[in-house]
Amino acid sequence: MGYLILSGYFYRPRGFKTNMGKRLKQIAVPLAIGSLTLPLILWIYLNALGYNLPFMQYIAGALGFVDLNYTGIKSGELAINFGSYFLAGMLWGFLIFYAIAPYILKDWKITIVMIVLLLLLQIALIECLNNELLPKLPLNMWLGPINAAFMFSGALLAKKQVLESVEYGNKRSLKYWLIPIVCLVAGVGLCSLLPPGVGYHGMIYGEYGTISLFSYYAESMLMFIPIAYVGLIFSKIPLVSKMLDSLGHHTMGIILLHAVVGKILVAAFGYTVITVILPSTVPIGIGLVITVLTMAICLIICYLIPLVLARIKRTKDTQQTA
Repeated sequence: MGYLILSGYFYRPRGFKTNMGKRLKQIAVPLAIGSLTLPLILWIYLNALGYNLPFMQYIAGALGFVDLNYTGIKSGELAINFGSYFLAGMLWGFLIFYAIAPYILKDWKITIVMIVLLLLLQIALIECLNNELLPKLPLNMWLGPINAAFMFSGALLAKKQVLESVEYGNKRSLKYWLIPIVCLVAGVGLCSLLPPGVGYHGMIYGEYGTISLFSYYAESMLMFIPIAYVGLIFSKIPLVSKMLDSLGHHTMGIILLHAVVGKILVAAFGYTVITVILPSTVPIGIGLVITVLTMAICLIICYLIPLVLARIKRTKDTQQTA
């Protein structure tokens, strides 16, 4: 949830149209391009290996990439919606957040009330969807309220300059180190008492139904603080910092590419590609190799694409000038 908290933390009041337009360009356009091209690349590759996947399975994979699959056909081997769901859900969070942030963030009390209301709305939405009182919502719309709640929480932290305090605070002060320790102990303790699980995409936030959303929210907020401190420590380690900077700079590309690259590598290593990226038939050692190679290849692709696009632009400009 750190991505969502940070999105609210670095909010700038530049107007709904400007902010939302920027996010649509950053997120919606890559999602649309990825949904058309990435399942096609995997479809061609697997068919070249003899999988004999029908073209309609590509259509299912393309639609499933942005959670729009109403063809009745399972995307199966072409299922690569691992991360794209989060990006689509972020757009709905941004839509809510940017629309009301100028009015809500003026008063921290109103902001807290709005966070609670959004969490209650998320619970109501889950109940309606689980009881089929609402039709299946496209493009991960159901993630909008909880995403917006975390964005507002990040904006509240920004008012207190939490990250600035982490970076520039007095490192020799006991209070400086006591804050992350208390948050870590409280977060781990709460996670032990009320395990959050990993069902964010499926709207499963814990073992106690929709009410677990509140503990899930609290755990996420508590753990964000020690993670910020860990990030600061890593930023002071030259090689680690450089590696993480590179990963962070290409987060979007890694999220979009890692599933298709991973499945291509699974097939290249001679294992059968299924819905998940790493099948249980892949040994742990080979799985680790595939994971590292996947990240490396994604980074290389992310690095090369801007260079290729820049060269194409220079070529066009040269031709037009000539």
